[in-house]
Amino acid sequence: MDANAETLKNDIKTLIPVKTDTLLNHLEISVSESEKRANGSLNLRDFYTVYLIETKLTDPSFQQKLGKLTTVWRRYTEFEQLRDYLEVTYPYIVLPPLPEKRVMFGWQKISNDTFDPNFIDRRRAGLENFFVSAVKDYGATLHTNLNNLLKARSRVAEKQYTVHKLHANYGRVFSEWSAIEKEMGDALQKTGHYLDSLASSIDAGLEDEELLADQFKEYLFFAVSLQNVCKNREMLQLELEDAEENVANKNVERTKVQQGKTGLMSRLFGAVDTDEVREFKVNLLDQQIQEGATAVSTTRHGLSDFSSKALGDIERFQNQKVLDLRDTLASCAFLQLKIARKGLQTWLQIRDCLQNIP
Repeated sequence: MDANAETLKNDIKTLIPVKTDTLLNHLEISVSESEKRANGSLNLRDFYTVYLIETKLTDPSFQQKLGKLTTVWRRYTEFEQLRDYLEVTYPYIVLPPLPEKRVMFGWQKISNDTFDPNFIDRRRAGLENFFVSAVKDYGATLHTNLNNLLKARSRVAEKQYTVHKLHANYGRVFSEWSAIEKEMGDALQKTGHYLDSLASSIDAGLEDEELLADQFKEYLFFAVSLQNVCKNREMLQLELEDAEENVANKNVERTKVQQGKTGLMSRLFGAVDTDEVREFKVNLLDQQIQEGATAVSTTRHGLSDFSSKALGDIERFQNQKVLDLRDTLASCAFLQLKIARKGLQTWLQIRDCLQNIP
């Protein structure tokens, strides 16, 4: 019975997923504020934005390693340097992307100014997501699909915004018309009011949609990280093939030297190697072949280790991608449904007003 109980206990332990210890188990990281600063030069346009990074300790055992509360200001370029360092140090990891440095997929209502408060706040939130994703446990098609999606969304938002804003002109026409009509003035005025409401309702909807577009942009940049991991793997594969080709060439050269075969130039000039020279060349080639075989073994082991780590992290990334994009697409669908319902309600009210005109 004891043996069976112990076996059952071990089986249960194997079924329970092991939680990876990460920094998020010991501290909280946030990018809470942004601030515009000047370089101190005479050029009045020489400004830059810094972001306040706060780390709050939640695990008392980490107090000897970090302060309870640490704050530091950093520029966007320093975030880029950090990511470059992580990319070199951990080439097999699908690194989280940084938020856009400049406005991408802009349209009429979105400012292209990098100092725009809304853009800076969205970038601050993106930098915080970068930090949280970077300390969490740990393709071309994805890039193309998301790029096309964001371009199409930008064009649709532009047309949608333009069409809705045209109704502000109609609202003004109905309001001015109501001033000169006596019997149907109230109905015309209400119609103008509803048209104005329809024109202004698109602002809030597109602002919410812009936040969802930022989530798609994040995975657009994730696609570049995924491509970098594949490139690093291809470079290791090329190193292995070069090392194997080098050993194969040395073996062919060694066989020729042993058989006493010489090159074309040696035969033209009548130079023939003596037995001592031939033996020296064979020994030298044996040494080079041994070194090459060691290099092949080391490179193959490095490639195998890289591939196993990369596949594990890519699987983690793919699972998280499916969850995140599913939630984002669902949020987009619900948002469009909300906008459509609000528009339908407004048009029904306009219809009722027009039907009540005597």
